[in-house]
Amino acid sequence: MIDIKKRLSINVTYLEAEKPKQMTGANMLYNIHKGTSYALLDFNSLRKDNTQLQVFTNNKRIIERYKSPYEITSDRKNANVKFHIFKYLTVIMLVLLLSKGTRTKYFNRIRFLLLKKYQSIINQLSSDSPKNNETTTYIRFSVRQTTWYFRFQVPCNICSQLCAIVLSKDRRVCWKHKKEVIQRPPKIPLDKVIFKEKFHESVKRIFSAQRGISYMKQFAFEGRKSYEQPSAKYDFAMIRTFKEDTLPKKKVAMKEDYDMMYHIFVNCKLTATEAVDYRYKCSRNDIEYDMNIIDQWYNESLQALERRKEIKRQFKRDKCNNRF
Repeated sequence: MIDIKKRLSINVTYLEAEKPKQMTGANMLYNIHKGTSYALLDFNSLRKDNTQLQVFTNNKRIIERYKSPYEITSDRKNANVKFHIFKYLTVIMLVLLLSKGTRTKYFNRIRFLLLKKYQSIINQLSSDSPKNNETTTYIRFSVRQTTWYFRFQVPCNICSQLCAIVLSKDRRVCWKHKKEVIQRPPKIPLDKVIFKEKFHESVKRIFSAQRGISYMKQFAFEGRKSYEQPSAKYDFAMIRTFKEDTLPKKKVAMKEDYDMMYHIFVNCKLTATEAVDYRYKCSRNDIEYDMNIIDQWYNESLQALERRKEIKRQFKRDKCNNRF
């Protein structure tokens, strides 16, 4: 019987990355304080025909455990990315001091996130978008007092340093050379003549009901300087022409307002106190009503109230007479 199993090996190497000046944002993975470690899987070693996986870490416990290459086998001729990530994660998770159930739960979740992160990196590098959208190369995992950064080791195109982010158009940059590859659109010079003419013709009338005034606001071009000459700092001035007006402080009641008051006074069964309150609000409200109409509905409401009271009194008298 022919053995078709393919032998692979995982080489673990100690690597301490150069720390940036500011450890903020994506650069947080370079932080090597107590309880923080990272494990890097070489992005270029994920090819199907590759037989060696390169793992870089700054954790000494992993280095001591895997002094010699970790041998694995595959029943396929060419192992895919899922298999490589599975074995890489197995090597790292065996070192963590976790129970079997906890390790299984975290293992499946981290494996899913790493596969998703790998696909995001591939899509970002192959994209032709001119935007400077960034995609991180790592995921962060914390358990108890320990923080781990599982990431793909993507070298910088300029200095081969570790990259925390990748950009479109195959831009792989570290924190040192990030500013060199950021694409900025050219600044288009604006014609000042357009703004001068537009401001000069723009006039806006401002009403202030609270203060009872109105004024005109306008941008005017001072002087008769030629448009071809450079604009000075005080070429434009805001002109406000104040005019004292007696603005209406109350809104005139519309048909909808009268319909609402009619429904309240006539259709709703108001008490005497409620009817008085609604009449008072109509006379003191911000909406100006015709009080002759309101008084008519108010009187109808009081008359309806008296009729309801009379019906109740008559009902009580009839009830007492039936007893005898």
